[in-house]
Amino acid sequence: MPATPHQASIISGEEDFLGLREEWDRLFARAAAPYPSQGFTWCRCTWEMLLRPRGGRLRCVAIRAGGRLRLIWPTVVMPHHRLWSVLVPLNVVEYTDVLAEAGADAGELAALAWKTLQAGCRADFIFLERVRAGSLLSDALRDAGVAVSRIRPAPCVTWGEAGWDAYYRGLSKTLRSQTERRQRRLAERGRPEFEVVGEGERYRALASWLLDQKAAWLARTGRRSEWIGAPDYTQFVRAIPDRLAADNAAGAVTIFALRLGETVLAAELNCVGEHAVEFMNGAYDPAYEHFSPGHILRAYTLRWAFDRGLTYDFRPGEERYKEAYANGGCDTANYYLTNSLRGRLHHGLAAAARRLSRREKS
Repeated sequence: MPATPHQASIISGEEDFLGLREEWDRLFARAAAPYPSQGFTWCRCTWEMLLRPRGGRLRCVAIRAGGRLRLIWPTVVMPHHRLWSVLVPLNVVEYTDVLAEAGADAGELAALAWKTLQAGCRADFIFLERVRAGSLLSDALRDAGVAVSRIRPAPCVTWGEAGWDAYYRGLSKTLRSQTERRQRRLAERGRPEFEVVGEGERYRALASWLLDQKAAWLARTGRRSEWIGAPDYTQFVRAIPDRLAADNAAGAVTIFALRLGETVLAAELNCVGEHAVEFMNGAYDPAYEHFSPGHILRAYTLRWAFDRGLTYDFRPGEERYKEAYANGGCDTANYYLTNSLRGRLHHGLAAAARRLSRREKS
């Protein structure tokens, strides 16, 4: 019996996008180990709270066979330097991959999705970041000859069969002794409390605290972030757990906090899925910096993940603290492509400006 042919399309209307919910939820249940950020509710919140208000235009690849939705890949075309446009994944700050039905032809579906998107997105540039090595999208881009622009490690902690004690003893002696000593010093001021909060007013209060502390840290260190401090991102972080819970969606956004009495010392924002805890952001109170509250909190958080058999995923980044705890991980790739004559013109103008600047400095 011949295979049912696949029909690929790009959905650009919001009403049609929202109408995918039931099919999307069923596809999510058939996919192999999807990320919570690939779920419909997460993507809808990202669209409505972050990307639509910034001028985004939907470009959602859908592949069907015999009327059955077999792949979905939500992306958005955004304004870029006023005169140009760039396509980015809808779950813009998460891992990037297609959501495909598990099966022997999943790789073929991903290849068709890439071909469809590149030809029909009508964007000057395509930016795909945090594409995990070995993922469906990574393999499709490799087979299509798309060059990697940058590779970054994504460290993680996995547990295997050795147990918590074996993992903990495997950490550097310096890290263990310093953390334990500072935890004892902190205990002299009172009993540290580990708090896990996923919804409601307490979550929103902790989320605001974390984002405020992170913004202050960025200011102290002279760093910048497109998201931290932006009102729309703050709204998203505060709202996403309740939206996921209301829709009975997979995954949860959870804050892990370390406090002394009512004083919050450190907090982590994490996405908790069926298989992993994904680190999203963290902050600490600089008044307690000499106690290293972030390290003390991480010990609690890692033990929480271990007790539930969940990988702790630090997500992409070369920070030394991630390397200190990780015992595994994979590479992630960023891809930056020009996708139109206008895009090539912009690229040429930017290269000429850089050459002119170097000549002036010399």
